Amino acid sequence: MNHYLDQAAALAARADEPPPSVYWYNEPFFHVQIGLAHLDAHQYRQAADMIAAGLDAMPQEHREAEWVANYEEALALARDHV
Repeated sequence: MNHYLDQAAALAARADEPPPSVYWYNEPFFHVQIGLAHLDAHQYRQAADMIAAGLDAMPQEHREAEWVANYEEALALARDHV
């Protein structure tokens, strides 16, 4: 599984700017999603690292959105298990 998640991260790094209809589909967002997959697999260190990197790289207006709270909770959960 790690191989596929590593591939996903590499592809996210090469992604073009998303169209306006899915403006949040950018590299930081995909890093958070990959981190969630690590979390589901109980790979807590990788989850914490990837979610934190994604959140840190998000534009400020995304970080202030309500939906980010779910990702912050996931990050806290991952960090609690490291």
